[in-house]
Amino acid sequence: MGFKRSREDYGLRLYDLRDLLRRGSFPILSIQLQPYGLIGDHAQVVASITTGHIEVYDPLLGQMRTRHETLDEAWKLGGYLTILIEG
Repeated sequence: MGFKRSREDYGLRLYDLRDLLRRGSFPILSIQLQPYGLIGDHAQVVASITTGHIEVYDPLLGQMRTRHETLDEAWKLGGYLTILIEG
């Protein structure tokens, strides 16, 4: 993926992202923008997950909070591709 010590994963789900965040990782998700009312391929960095929302860093939309269902649908449409950069 162009990053040293990076890898792709297609088998993660939201509960896995929560575990990665607890270990200090910030997963990069490949998403589709349709659930946000836009069109196109995109990427978001997951910053935090709570019971109420997910906070992401987004190069197009900025830092934002989204519902679990919205992010999961966008990520599902992106094939659940996740980029993990090892520390």
